[in-house]
Amino acid sequence: MKTEKVYPEWVQAQRVKGTTIKKKGDSYYLYKRTSKRVPGKKYPQPVDTYIGLIT
Repeated sequence: MKTEKVYPEWVQAQRVKGTTIKKKGDSYYLYKRTSKRVPGKKYPQPVDTYIGLIT
């Protein structure tokens, strides 16, 4: 079962394909979400790259 986090509409408007939103405290941050193959691991490991603060 996958759990979807509910963010305000103005935050969801910034999310496009290939990005994710994280909330820390009262702030929302936008990250680029990719995956990278790591030798010895069964599945690709997720990699988040910071894009910026959503205001």
